[in-house]
Amino acid sequence: MERARTEWLRILGFDQIDLRLHSDILLVVASANIKYLQPARFNDVLEVSVRMVRLGRVFFVLEQEIDAETGTTLCRAEVKIACIEESTRKPRLLPNRVLGELKKSVH
Repeated sequence: MERARTEWLRILGFDQIDLRLHSDILLVVASANIKYLQPARFNDVLEVSVRMVRLGRVFFVLEQEIDAETGTTLCRAEVKIACIEESTRKPRLLPNRVLGELKKSVH
């Protein structure tokens, strides 16, 4: 799920390393509620989805699913991502350019 979130942000135009280096921000998992429905098996081909469901000024909430190649949902999660300032580790407003792009993906 972490990898899918990183790639989702990259598709939106944001590399987390660049955000850290140029904006002094980190996007961190503040909470996760995960429901495991069925097990995956070794070497299964899995698809992980990311969908924005709520957007605040300091955080956003994503719904994620892990599906088997057959289409069976194996796992569902709601993940809250918070924006913090790297140097202080305190909450920080999402930069306007990030917030603008994230607004486009709210469902």
